[in-house]
Amino acid sequence: MKNKIKLDIQEPPQDELRCVIDLYSKGKFKEAIEQINILLKDFKNSAVLYNIYGLIYFNLKQYDASMNCYKKAIIINSKNYETYNNIGILLQNTGNPDDAIKNYKIALEINTSYLQAYNNLGLSLSDIGKNNDAIDSYKSALRINPNFLDAQNNMALAYQKIGALETAIKIFKKALKVNPNSV
Repeated sequence: MKNKIKLDIQEPPQDELRCVIDLYSKGKFKEAIEQINILLKDFKNSAVLYNIYGLIYFNLKQYDASMNCYKKAIIINSKNYETYNNIGILLQNTGNPDDAIKNYKIALEINTSYLQAYNNLGLSLSDIGKNNDAIDSYKSALRINPNFLDAQNNMALAYQKIGALETAIKIFKKALKVNPNSV
C-alpha cells in the first residue's frame, strides 16, 4: 500500500482571491500571475491559486503549463471538482475528448450539481457522435436548473444532429422565452 502525502490546504483570504480573479476576468494575465506568485509565497498549498494559474496558461495557449498547474491543484485537493472540469476543457480543446469525458465525470462524482460539468460533458459526447448521451447530460443539467441556457441550446443542437428537428425547434423556442438573445 502506497503512503499518500497529505498536504494542508491553504487558501488566501477571499478579498485577495477576488483581486486575482478580477485581474484574470479582465484579461490582465501578467498582473494576475504576479499576484498569484506573491500569494503562493504564503499559501503554497492553494489549490484555488493553481487552478487560476492553469486557467491563465490555458488562455495564453500554454497547454502544458496549464496542465501542470491543474495537476498541482489536484495533488493539493483531489476533491476540487472545478479543476477536473478545467482539465476536461483543456483536453477537449487539445483533441482528447475521451480523456475530457473522464475528467467531467470525476467532477460530477465529486459534485453532482455542477452544471458546467454536465454541459461540458454533453459537448464532448456530442463531439464524438454520442448525441443521445449528450442529450442525457444536458437533461441532467436542466433538472438542476431548467433555465440554464447553454444546456438548452446545446441540447437543441444535439437533437438537431440526430434529426429530431421538431424537438430542437421546441427547445430553441423555450430558450428564446427565457432570454430572447440566447440563440
